[in-house]
Amino acid sequence: MRTLGIISSSRRWRYQPEIYPFMEAIGMPNNSTVYHGGTAYEKTGIQFWNYLNALLVGWKITLGLTLDYNNLFTRVPLAYPTIGGTATMHKYNLSDPSKFEATFYGGWTHDGSGAEPNGTNAYMSSTEGLFTHFRYTMESASFGFDSKTDIDGFHLDMFAVDGARPNILLRGNYSGSAHSQFDNSGVNSIDSIADSLGLYILNRVNANLYEVHKENSLVGSQAKTCGHEITSSPLYSAGFSGGQYSPRKRTLTFGASKPQGTIGGFSSGERTGFTNNWRAFDNALNR
Repeated sequence: MRTLGIISSSRRWRYQPEIYPFMEAIGMPNNSTVYHGGTAYEKTGIQFWNYLNALLVGWKITLGLTLDYNNLFTRVPLAYPTIGGTATMHKYNLSDPSKFEATFYGGWTHDGSGAEPNGTNAYMSSTEGLFTHFRYTMESASFGFDSKTDIDGFHLDMFAVDGARPNILLRGNYSGSAHSQFDNSGVNSIDSIADSLGLYILNRVNANLYEVHKENSLVGSQAKTCGHEITSSPLYSAGFSGGQYSPRKRTLTFGASKPQGTIGGFSSGERTGFTNNWRAFDNALNR
């Protein structure tokens, strides 16, 4: 399995094509400029470019995408890696910075360790509705976030709504359990978990089953049918306008999909590779 490593100089691109518009959008040149100086997260622009490129290579290999093509958006339309340490830098989508530009509401703290909501009135919105670019029924989706805060509580960590009820809902920890739902299935308490640290992935396995994993460990599953579409909702992170705000710091929020009509989100191998490559990237940034 490919994780962070040396990128061959014999390839057509020195870096994966997605990096250039993303780094231009966040304003991070490929040079020796130091970011987060004097902290545990201190890195140069060159290091950020190289680590991010290795992440993209690993994700593309894992997802069966051809290297050196601008194609991550076809499988992961939305991914916020929260690098750079400011709200402006954290709002851009790695897959395509011209789409799903995030808006932060309420009180947030942005630094080299990620983005931390205050748990009182803070939430993030992908601004643009998911259906515009995802164009899938919920039978082909995967969503997740990387939690850096271990806290128990009835908080909305990821949320999207279709009508009066949520189509995506994921809570990191509530009374020792993970809570989730997919496709208007109702709020479900899954299996016991020890903490709320790590990369959570809410994944549609097939038309009758979804699972939640945390750092590649199965938290639990629910036998629930699917078939609805999100018609207009953006993806919300750390809550939404109305309450249940989460105080969990996060370093990744993402949404992945397959073509409409395809059953299932990430395969087991894709989920594992996606998680491992992200963890290698996040560890390289000391987060």
